[in-house]
Amino acid sequence: MQRKTLQNSFSISGKGIHSGKNCSVTILPHKSRKGIIFERTDLKANHQVCASLDFVQTDSQRQTILQSQDVRIQTPEHLLASLFAFGITDAKIQIDSEEVPILDGSAKTFWREINIVGTEILHERIEPLEITQRYEIRESGSSIKVSPSDSFSAKISSNFREIGFLEETYTLEDFPQISQARTFCYLSEVELLLKAGLIQGGSLDSAFVIVDSAPTDFLKSQFPKFNFEQDFSRIKIISSEGNNFRIPKEPLAHKFLDLVGDFSLLQIPILAKVEAVSPSHRLNHKILKEIFSNEFQRIQKLRA
Repeated sequence: MQRKTLQNSFSISGKGIHSGKNCSVTILPHKSRKGIIFERTDLKANHQVCASLDFVQTDSQRQTILQSQDVRIQTPEHLLASLFAFGITDAKIQIDSEEVPILDGSAKTFWREINIVGTEILHERIEPLEITQRYEIRESGSSIKVSPSDSFSAKISSNFREIGFLEETYTLEDFPQISQARTFCYLSEVELLLKAGLIQGGSLDSAFVIVDSAPTDFLKSQFPKFNFEQDFSRIKIISSEGNNFRIPKEPLAHKFLDLVGDFSLLQIPILAKVEAVSPSHRLNHKILKEIFSNEFQRIQKLRA
């Protein structure tokens, strides 16, 4: 494998799903061989943070957060997953706010734009990290296991309440389809999240909602354009696109999308078999930090 960057830059604007603020990102070629670097253009000093495990906040279930002193980046995982799936090791990401735009809740726009601008090989080999032992973490009904393999794959399973139990194995070759998978939550969670100051920029255009309860009057007031008079006993999901998934097993596919974005924070390709049951960002980060701690010397040597 060889290091890669972009051939040209591209820009995307939208709202941050949690802050609700308008934000723009520009992804540029970068040949410094220092990895993926975020640069906050709205800050005057100390405005850079690397997309690395060193700067991950591990206490977040619902998003990835990078922080270095006053520089904070929220929800970069869909963008990072797209770069990683293309094999891009080096890029500069200029952003004028602390949150990457959620767009339609998927990575398809990032994937499309990278495909349009193309990639450039930097003519420097990069060796993948071969996992040589098994790692496993369990937490509150969730688990993640990483085992030796000669390729990267992830078997993901979860019980999605009204939808039921889903299981699938994915590889990076599946990413063109996986990139379409939208973020989601349960209908019973929406009011709590909004009142907690989260998903302030969320809408039925940027996510789908799994119906596990009847809509409250509060939700009807928050989403006045949506028809809440439907027979919800016969509907499993709601979104502005209708009551069906974009792709098969969409919530499971989005779990893989998030996992790829998190695994990119190792800053090196990895050969491993991942088995995850109801994974979260926090669980992903915990096992990655364990791998990084145990494999530190090898990772540093491979990065050099």
